[in-house]
Amino acid sequence: KRCVDLYFSGKYHKDLDGTTTSLADDQYASASDTTGYKNFFLYQLHIDIHDAANKYALRAGRQYVDIANGLHIDGAQLLLFENAILGGRVFLGQPVSYYSLTEGDQALGISLVGRPWAQNRTRLLYVNYRDDSEDVTEEHYVLDISQRWLEDVRLHIQYAGLSNSLEKAGLDVYYTPSDSDFDCYLGVYRWGGSGGETNSTLSQGVGNRNPYTYLTARMSKGLLSWLYLSPGVATRLVSSADQDAYNRDYERYDLTLVVEPNRTWNASVAGEYWDVKDGDRFFGLSGEVQYRWAKILECSA
Repeated sequence: KRCVDLYFSGKYHKDLDGTTTSLADDQYASASDTTGYKNFFLYQLHIDIHDAANKYALRAGRQYVDIANGLHIDGAQLLLFENAILGGRVFLGQPVSYYSLTEGDQALGISLVGRPWAQNRTRLLYVNYRDDSEDVTEEHYVLDISQRWLEDVRLHIQYAGLSNSLEKAGLDVYYTPSDSDFDCYLGVYRWGGSGGETNSTLSQGVGNRNPYTYLTARMSKGLLSWLYLSPGVATRLVSSADQDAYNRDYERYDLTLVVEPNRTWNASVAGEYWDVKDGDRFFGLSGEVQYRWAKILECSA
């Protein structure tokens, strides 16, 4: 049995009160709104043809490639047996950008994913991005491994290279015992530098980015059957003594309290504290209340 889905998402921007023609005075305007004063942005419009068991799928149109850092293309993706012992996908298209011309640019990629042994899932990814205006070709390589160990421990290892240099290497460790209301997480990452040499969406830096190490940890504990406490900490260590607005050390601490009296209602409140190098320190407070009605409606404030 074949299934056909149509995906659409976009944004329309309109000044309703007509009091000003300046986007600088509009608190709801974003960076994309200032590009040629466009009112409408098409994010996704693609058709998805797949079987009922999702063993294969063909997506054609404007779309995001989730496995390639959300690469935005006008093109096609073919997915085959990604949930089986061995599968993968291929994609090809013209990159989408609201800030620069991409006419003549091309992105293509291939991914292999499989389960070579028990409790393991491994993905290999290669992406080739041709920036025609800059006459530059970028290559992106990713090795992504997930492994469950001793039933309660899950490891996630990732290495990503960009044009023969390190983009990101990381290790995540999750401890989630099935017979306990306690769990914890530890993440260690190393990010390579980025000088923003090309216009490619594979270059993730805003301005120049110096190499840095990022450490994060979190735990959650059930105090009562309906009350949970979750503290977390993160720190960024830049590999340069000459730090600027984009390259600074910081520490962040947060504490979240979650109340879930039943499956219909839940609420949370979180406080956080940032300590950024050069004396920038601030507190933050956020909260959310969510209501779910069966599997039909979900709303939050």
